[in-house]
Amino acid sequence: MHSSDDNGFIPVEDRFYSGGSNSVRGWSRSKLGPKRESGTPLGGKSILEGNVELRYPLFWRLNGVVFVDGGNVWEKAFSYKFNNIAYAAGGGLRVDTPIGPVRFDVGFPLWNEKKSPQFFISVGQAF
Repeated sequence: MHSSDDNGFIPVEDRFYSGGSNSVRGWSRSKLGPKRESGTPLGGKSILEGNVELRYPLFWRLNGVVFVDGGNVWEKAFSYKFNNIAYAAGGGLRVDTPIGPVRFDVGFPLWNEKKSPQFFISVGQAF
């Protein structure tokens, strides 16, 4: 992301955030990337995310999934540090409904002992 403003300012609501049910599922919503001193998400000007998800039918309207997600957010524009990419793996269930699948996912952060599993309930596919 690049600002056309002379001072390079990007409003907080327009910055990139990562983590959550449609992102890297081992982190809660917007908790991956730069943070303020208070610990709240700061957002960034560069984002890199990737997801691989294998969906398979179980029975009736129930489907299972396994996934691996990776990504991060960086404060500076066009700045990607590939050794700072966070990874998560997990699984979930999908129930097909008339409004779309209802998802239940559990994401486990990889190579990060300080983080606990994240649980998500959502409607619609992640991507």
